[in-house]
Amino acid sequence: MVFGQRFLPAVFIGSLLFHLTQQNSDLNADFSMPVIIAAGSALQAWVNYRVLHYRGLDTVDSPEYSQVVFFILSALCCNWINTFVANTALSLTSASAMDWNMMSIWWIGDFLGVLLITPLLLSLLLKQPDNTTKINQIKWLALPLLLSVIVL
Repeated sequence: MVFGQRFLPAVFIGSLLFHLTQQNSDLNADFSMPVIIAAGSALQAWVNYRVLHYRGLDTVDSPEYSQVVFFILSALCCNWINTFVANTALSLTSASAMDWNMMSIWWIGDFLGVLLITPLLLSLLLKQPDNTTKINQIKWLALPLLLSVIVL
């Protein structure tokens, strides 16, 4: 949201590196699965960016309640993209049926990540007069974020 589409390569590389470290340390390991998952992550980030950009959402500078709700619903829906891409690729390579339980866990994990990390990052990126305001914002974000984790 802050850096626009320029951040998509970083999403791809970050996801690729994360999933490469999750593989076995075999030298003959198949690199296609981490690449597919990373492409799904970048696609998910791009679609989410386009949806938020199309709606003219500004979640950085004092968003309205309706904008926050739309952001959360957008994240809830867009997180299915990489979940579906990755699990489809996994089911095709292992010749097994789609694992809906694994898909729901992956989706909830991605959604929790967006729900928890985004407010913290945005509070750190806001231009504020001093550090005490920033510290107070993080303190006030901690309780709602903790409650979100407990509820979900």
